[in-house]
Amino acid sequence: MKSLHDNEVKRHATMHGPMQYLAFDELACRIRDNPASWSQSERSGGWTVFDWPRMPNVYEMEWAFLKWSQFLNDVGNYELMRMQDARLEKLEGRLDDNPDALEIKYFNAIGKLLRRQE
Repeated sequence: MKSLHDNEVKRHATMHGPMQYLAFDELACRIRDNPASWSQSERSGGWTVFDWPRMPNVYEMEWAFLKWSQFLNDVGNYELMRMQDARLEKLEGRLDDNPDALEIKYFNAIGKLLRRQE
């Protein structure tokens, strides 16, 4: 998916199908590899309007995208899951240990969007 434009990857992430979990993984990789490329206006993923005091940072977004990739990985791509688990472990050291944390709110907001599109 590296050759796809960000908007195309986002489209795949919001479409049900076998590429959906890979699209979320790709979004996480793009944020990690080039955090400066994600402007403040794009940090919502263009998917929802937030009324939060601040937008999610790149670590919070990457965490949410990785969690969605794992949640949607119904084909049992265990190698990808192992790599994601290692990255999630690193990310969790940078995030709040709080059930109201912004990465969880972002994860839930993505879920609401996906349910609306069913």
